[in-house]
Amino acid sequence: KPLKKSQQKWLSFRDAQCKLIVGEENGSEYPYSINACLIDLTEKRILDLKSIQPCNGCVLFKDEYYKDGKWP
Repeated sequence: KPLKKSQQKWLSFRDAQCKLIVGEENGSEYPYSINACLIDLTEKRILDLKSIQPCNGCVLFKDEYYKDGKWP
């Protein structure tokens, strides 16, 4: 559940951030600009999420958390 809660809050942040960056809803370029911003931030979020593998509070499959192939 923490990941779902975090993701819901992140979506609100993403939408507000893009509105701040792009500005007012006017002009023919607005839809392109807002979508480009949403895509950019979403791609960054995907990379962030891929960098962790939640497992009851632990992180799996990251080499730096293993010593000689075993959990320390």
